[in-house]
Amino acid sequence: MTAEPTFLRSRVIRDAVLTARPVLDDWSGEAGVVRRTRQGTVVVAGTGLRRAGREQIVAPSAPDDVQPTWHLESAVFGGYLYDHYGHFLLESLARLWTPEAAADAPVVWIAAWCEDVAPWMHEILDMIGVDARRHVVTARSGPLGVDELLVSDPGFEFGASMHPWFGARLGRVEPHPSPDIHIWLSRSRRVPISGLDEEVALENALAATGWTIMHPEDLSVADQVELLARAVHVAGLEGSAFHTLALLHRPRCAVDLLTRQEHRNFELVAAATGLDQVRHSIPGATPHERRKTRGTDVQWSGVDIPATIALLADTCTRHGHRPAGTPTGTDR
Repeated sequence: MTAEPTFLRSRVIRDAVLTARPVLDDWSGEAGVVRRTRQGTVVVAGTGLRRAGREQIVAPSAPDDVQPTWHLESAVFGGYLYDHYGHFLLESLARLWTPEAAADAPVVWIAAWCEDVAPWMHEILDMIGVDARRHVVTARSGPLGVDELLVSDPGFEFGASMHPWFGARLGRVEPHPSPDIHIWLSRSRRVPISGLDEEVALENALAATGWTIMHPEDLSVADQVELLARAVHVAGLEGSAFHTLALLHRPRCAVDLLTRQEHRNFELVAAATGLDQVRHSIPGATPHERRKTRGTDVQWSGVDIPATIALLADTCTRHGHRPAGTPTGTDR
């Protein structure tokens, strides 16, 4: 696993200009932060989007051509805005670990996958105490000039690292686990390109043994966090819903993550937030790659339901609380 940085840096960039890609879905377009100096306009180092050690966003190649069309006296740089739940939580918030991000200064993002802050994003930002003035730089808005822009190093890099300072910034809700709350984070209502063919049957079997089946799309973020705060055990297919656990302060539940794509981000989050998490293969299941709107995903089929329930029961022995009706080792 890539070593995480020992510290994160914050700096104030004066006379900054933020610009977005001309076409939102065209990743060959240029975007980023530039700075006007007496010698000319230069790209501000460390203001791009990195994933697994590589730059994801193309920086402006002709920064002198970037001219602001609107203006703020001061702002906090939020990075790049995603409308995907997991990417928003980990990448669009990654630079907001500093106390200044909760102070009296607006936050500005550059559009990446979306151009507006959605209601559920506002809910998360309110939860972690980010200033209520939130702006997005888009092709429609034009470049934004900022007299003093606070730029912090990202506390998360996709596939590479998550800093504990960022983990501490996210974890705002105190857990209060109850021994009878075991939660399966369901993907069964999603389109059939990113889950398990037999997940409904598995959920029915789990519910019969006392598990709560949680459909994140049916709940507000606050309700999701409150339910997870009460859980002694959380399990499900690998997916962004697990990142909601990062909003808990020192989570106290045991977590079973069934591998769907094997993204290492889940291990990065667990290490930074102190999650008691174990990854497993899906008993008996085989993968099938499927196309989706953005790239490909994996659908699984053929799960061994009794073996999966037995696997989860083993974790119950670790945290000390078994749902009613779950088979013991002598019952299998």
